[in-house]
Amino acid sequence: MWIGRQQKQWRIWRLMIIASLFVLVNLQWATVLISPPPMSYSRSVGRRSRREPLATVGYAVSITACSGKLSARVFDAASVLRRSVQLNSWPVHNESSYAAEFYAFSHPSFDSCNEALSLAGWRVLPQGFIDVSSMDEPEGSSLKEGIGSNGCCGDKELMKLFAYTLDEAIAVHLDLDTLVVHPLDELFDVMHFDSVGDEGREARLALLRDGIVAPTYLNRRISGDPTGMTEVDNATERQHASAEEVMADIVVDAFFTKDYNMIRPGEQQKRVGVQGGFLVVRTSMSTYERIVDIVLSGEYYGGHDAKNTGWRKSGYGNHIWGSMTIQGLLAYYFDVEQLERSVELNRCRYNNIADNARVSTFSSNPKFPRGTLLPFVRNASNPRYDFHDTVCRDGRTSCGDTDCQRFPVSNARVLHYT
Repeated sequence: MWIGRQQKQWRIWRLMIIASLFVLVNLQWATVLISPPPMSYSRSVGRRSRREPLATVGYAVSITACSGKLSARVFDAASVLRRSVQLNSWPVHNESSYAAEFYAFSHPSFDSCNEALSLAGWRVLPQGFIDVSSMDEPEGSSLKEGIGSNGCCGDKELMKLFAYTLDEAIAVHLDLDTLVVHPLDELFDVMHFDSVGDEGREARLALLRDGIVAPTYLNRRISGDPTGMTEVDNATERQHASAEEVMADIVVDAFFTKDYNMIRPGEQQKRVGVQGGFLVVRTSMSTYERIVDIVLSGEYYGGHDAKNTGWRKSGYGNHIWGSMTIQGLLAYYFDVEQLERSVELNRCRYNNIADNARVSTFSSNPKFPRGTLLPFVRNASNPRYDFHDTVCRDGRTSCGDTDCQRFPVSNARVLHYT
């Protein structure tokens, strides 16, 4: 038994040494070769030299299972993610005014994963999974039967909602396979400052000026149609606010991105699921309870037509991967119940997975995320090297502004290796 404990301790220390060397070597090269780029919107010298942070942001990850394979890798992933956040937070990054605390939501029985997370510098908050056994079952509902096997992790993925319960005013929930490469202050400032003061106004102006907000969100707010294809006559147009008016006084409770790779062209493009690897929320116990109440209501109805299906027959249904859990649930909550306070971000800037903005003829399956073919490798005699991009995945006629494969990494904030 003593030998077994000694071997376990040695494995843990070996992982720590490997991860530490990896981080130190890369940090040394980063220090020598790369100076931090300036923030994209104006910030006073006083902020760059501030001795205390404006606020502390809670960064969280969730562990929904702890297999032997994951427990052997979770330390490295958690260490690198944590260090990437530290390098882009106060006080390490001289352009950031927000400090970071690190939390891991994990089941109390996941001993090996919890130990590795603690060693990696995360404060483990043991959490039982949200109990869905007592949910209501309205006539026609398919939630209770299907939620356990839905998406990647079933109802266990609802653990991500615990981010709303952290003590910090702002919480960021990330998947372990993400990397923060630049400060997120441009989002935090919108949440921290009201729209009356100079810094709050500037932060809201930057949402539009710097391409932070997703064009589909602006379309949804202005015309009600995220694809921008709805024709609006002059009388109706006068009733709709401009993009500048929409963002000028906005109060934001959530920032998120959407996953256009997981839906088919057509009606589904108007009701797209949230990409669950990146969430920024204003913490609130009442919001947490509200979302859990939606789940326990059982008001989810099957179907793929994106019309009278899904959550409360809103159209956020089975065509969405993870429709019964985070991806579909939060898409419904953000788009339907809290549209004016929940902002979809440009997914290339935040949560960049290098996805093709358009459907490709490479595969008969329109979900296949094939990359754009470069001209110099095109070969008309070989179908594998003669495919083409077709329609935009988000339903717009032009989507070059969300071509994440061509988006400059220097402008990205979060990369996602999903």
